[in-house]
Amino acid sequence: MKLNVDFGRAVLVAILALGSPAALAALVDQGATTLDTDSNLLWLDMSNTLNRSAQSILGGAGGFLAAGWSFATIAQIDTLFTDAGMSGPFDGTGTSGNYLPAQSVVSLLGETYSFSGPVGTTHGIQAFSAEGTSATDLYTPFVYYTDTINVGTAISPAFTTPSFVANPTLGSWLVKTASVPEPGTGALLLGGLGLLAWQARRRNLSGCFTVERETRLPKNSRWSNQLFLG
Repeated sequence: MKLNVDFGRAVLVAILALGSPAALAALVDQGATTLDTDSNLLWLDMSNTLNRSAQSILGGAGGFLAAGWSFATIAQIDTLFTDAGMSGPFDGTGTSGNYLPAQSVVSLLGETYSFSGPVGTTHGIQAFSAEGTSATDLYTPFVYYTDTINVGTAISPAFTTPSFVANPTLGSWLVKTASVPEPGTGALLLGGLGLLAWQARRRNLSGCFTVERETRLPKNSRWSNQLFLG
């Protein structure tokens, strides 16, 4: 019955994974995008918007807006940092606790700049947001981490950058709501797992009965009498 027990454990793990709070608060790499499963927001990798001005993107360049992307608000960006595990306030103060979370954000979305200094190499993202002090001066929040001293931090909303600036070290925080699975998707998955478990159990029981029939001796056989009479 080992197969049945192992499969039952797999079903239990799948059920727990569907409802586990830990599984709902992670950043998931999806190739050219990153999904924040806590906020259900999809983030576009920075490599797609490097050296493009916010003004050009708003004008339709790259087809991002037509594809449903929009510039993220400061609140959405701060939520991304928080869901990655960073602790605020995001005022540029580097802490060891923010090192790995900042590294995660930069690695997933792709760094827009890096430089080496006396305390180590810094890797980070600077990108246009949806907000600013005017229509032509937009906030460009940062997130970065520094190796060797192992600290990470973010600056949000940070200072402003003219929306017409195009720079190879400057991207855009583009975001859109991820598609929500149909309500029945989870139920269908669990139902399918349950059916597979039932079939595995049926096969195991059938195998046990077959072995029993093959090894049972006839009641009045010579071998049966010898076994019981000695």
